[in-house]
Amino acid sequence: TRSWGPPFLQSESAYFLAINRNKRSVAVDLKHREAMLVLEPLIASSDVLVENFLPGTMARLGLSFQDVLAINPHIIYASISGFGQDGPYSQRPGYDVMVSALGGLMEITGEHNGSPCKVGVAVTDIATGLTAQGAILAALFRRERQMADAFKAQAMEARDALRGRSRAHRANNVDTNAKGASFGQYIDVSLLDTQVSMLVNIASNYLNGGGVVGSRWGTAHPNIVPYQAFVSKDGSGVVVGAGNDTQFQRLCAAFELSALAEDPRAATNKARVENRNLVLDQLSNVFKHLDRSTILDKCVGANIPCAPINKIDEVFEDPQVLARGMLAEIPHPTIGMVRTAGIPVKTWPSPTSISRHPPLLGEHTEE
Repeated sequence: TRSWGPPFLQSESAYFLAINRNKRSVAVDLKHREAMLVLEPLIASSDVLVENFLPGTMARLGLSFQDVLAINPHIIYASISGFGQDGPYSQRPGYDVMVSALGGLMEITGEHNGSPCKVGVAVTDIATGLTAQGAILAALFRRERQMADAFKAQAMEARDALRGRSRAHRANNVDTNAKGASFGQYIDVSLLDTQVSMLVNIASNYLNGGGVVGSRWGTAHPNIVPYQAFVSKDGSGVVVGAGNDTQFQRLCAAFELSALAEDPRAATNKARVENRNLVLDQLSNVFKHLDRSTILDKCVGANIPCAPINKIDEVFEDPQVLARGMLAEIPHPTIGMVRTAGIPVKTWPSPTSISRHPPLLGEHTEE
């Protein structure tokens, strides 16, 4: 992604700077034998190895899971690919947009009568990374539990040996040879598998709802009404949603729509979905005569979920975004100060932090 621009800050693309903080860069040609002189010590001292080559590439380089396990029997090895390690598409290269097309996301994204659209960011890539992260953390937890159980069993054997007692009567399935055991784990994560899993309710509507094929709804929701964007008097957008009947009643009260609140065609969410146009037409007619700020104030006052449709500059001026530390600055050795989105996870008592700038190419090879 270093070359994915413009915009560029000197030789680094803004795209690269966004996704490579807290990392180091080591430049190694894996096709050279000497590469193993660099890699073996790294593998031996690492908890996790992540690769995203086409399936089979790491094996050809002598770095398959089994090869790596021989160096570090406790390593967590994660392979991230477009289509997975097996199946008829496994050898195809895959980018986010291709997989979002194949996996159905583009078909359900866009205006109701418009063409399929890609999401504004590489959401399939991002979700796949998060899926891999969760799997890696689960594997690390499993490994620590297994190692603890094995060492505990070994300690109990040593104790029993000192006491001159046999443990043959203790039936358990724990590998007690903790010193020689392997606690490594292989993880296979693909963009396509992740994307299909992300279809959630749209998939279930089809699989369990009589073959209902998902379609594009713009900002609206196929199963909830109202739950979408509306245009205000000043032409700006605002999103309003009523996720249950109580919220809908409060929405009607806030905007003096008593007739709609009492209409049996809008009494339940099921009824509102069936009479979508009736509900949306009345709400739209009210909202188009009000400024966005008025709509938001009324919704907030009635505890109705709502939000302005912000432009990107407005996002990084939003008081909640700033209060949560979601605008961060990182000193960079050649660029100066780099601004980036902050860390979305807050932890205590050991807080998260951005401790390293996005690295220059090969910056840490000698290290």
